[in-house]
Amino acid sequence: MKMLLKTIILMLGLVMVSASLAQTVVTSSKKLSYDIDGNSLIDQNDTMMVIRYLFQFSGSSIIANVVFSSDAIRTSPESITAHLNSLRAVGAFDIDGDGVSDALSDGIILNRYYLGFRRIKIVGDGVVNPVGLRTTDQDIIRYIRRWDF
Repeated sequence: MKMLLKTIILMLGLVMVSASLAQTVVTSSKKLSYDIDGNSLIDQNDTMMVIRYLFQFSGSSIIANVVFSSDAIRTSPESITAHLNSLRAVGAFDIDGDGVSDALSDGIILNRYYLGFRRIKIVGDGVVNPVGLRTTDQDIIRYIRRWDF
């Protein structure tokens, strides 16, 4: 099971890096945001680290094969984990509002959003818990944007 999860994460990382739909969002590094590495952009590196964190990866495995830009202010596993812990503490990873921060739902939703799936359904394929507080694309997008800037 653990090997399967690692394979999924590796494949997700490769897809995210090679995705032509990949988008970045300019942010301010002063506010708590999904800008995990603090380079003022939210991109596939950030969402990949979030998904790894939600899968309970730790230490250097959270940042394995991440290529940090020269203006990233968080590049060590410790500083990345501290930022991720801060986001988790305020509920930023419970995107669908079901009370659980889960890599296979909340992580996928976040990844879809930052890969540009805004014109297609973000919440399709049963990825959102129907009893969550946020179950529509509009609700999900509104919540994610709280952590953009």
